[in-house]
Amino acid sequence: MEIAIIITGGLVLMTAVASAFGYLTEKRKRESPELEKQIAEMERRLSLLEDRAVDKEARVEQIAQEVSFVNKLVEDNLGGSRAPASGSDSTSR
Repeated sequence: MEIAIIITGGLVLMTAVASAFGYLTEKRKRESPELEKQIAEMERRLSLLEDRAVDKEARVEQIAQEVSFVNKLVEDNLGGSRAPASGSDSTSR
């Protein structure tokens, strides 16, 4: 549940930041062409950061699923037969 809240919060934050930069871009376009270049660079960097954030969120989701799967496997193995903690057999030859 926490991962869903984190992902949703991240998406909301990225949307808010993008909207704020959109507003600032429109406001400053009227002021200076030099500022336009800076804003364009920041928009490009923001876009790259958003892409990286989406990729990381997808990776976190994948890792969460993998951990859940491994936990289920461990629970199944521990529940079915209790093996010694070490890898050695205690049977005599």
